[in-house]
Amino acid sequence: MRNDFTFFSGLNFTCRLPFNERIIIIMNAFLLIVPIFIVRYAYVALRAKQKLKLLNYFPAPKGVEKHGKTVYLIINTYLLFAPLFMEFSVGNEISIPGCTFYGLGLIMYIKAIHDFISVDGLVMHGIYSFSRNPQALSFILIYTGISMLTNSILYMSLVCVLVWAFNEMAKSEERFCKLEFGDPYILYTKFTRRFL
Repeated sequence: MRNDFTFFSGLNFTCRLPFNERIIIIMNAFLLIVPIFIVRYAYVALRAKQKLKLLNYFPAPKGVEKHGKTVYLIINTYLLFAPLFMEFSVGNEISIPGCTFYGLGLIMYIKAIHDFISVDGLVMHGIYSFSRNPQALSFILIYTGISMLTNSILYMSLVCVLVWAFNEMAKSEERFCKLEFGDPYILYTKFTRRFL
């Protein structure tokens, strides 16, 4: 027998008041994904619509990079839409690190998108001065946070595979940037790491 009382229950929200314990809030996990779509599509469309196409551009991969791109497309699609069928909880032991990873990743993602659309050409300022791939790094943090908040080992396992896919895709992006921007990009790679 469960020792809790459902205080309010709706389509996406349940607040349980456990007897002699803290409040645990349970919601549909897709709510954690919505800000990504808002930033990537609504914010960019309002601020710099011409950058939407560039945000979704994948340079031509070679060799193992092709597998990396395929794995990325499959796993990222799953990680974006699986939360429709998952719940996340706040108030348990793992929710603090989960919220921290998620929050840091979302802040980093917003900053990365803002910096990307504010410059024409090679972006080397702002968060891009610390990482050449801050959008990928922010997705890793966001997805890690979601895996903790949903207590999903499968989700976390796929995030680990996604790290490999991001690394392979970064190689083709770097090759493209060397051709596109030349020496300034090569110098940039000497002072800025691929991810961290």
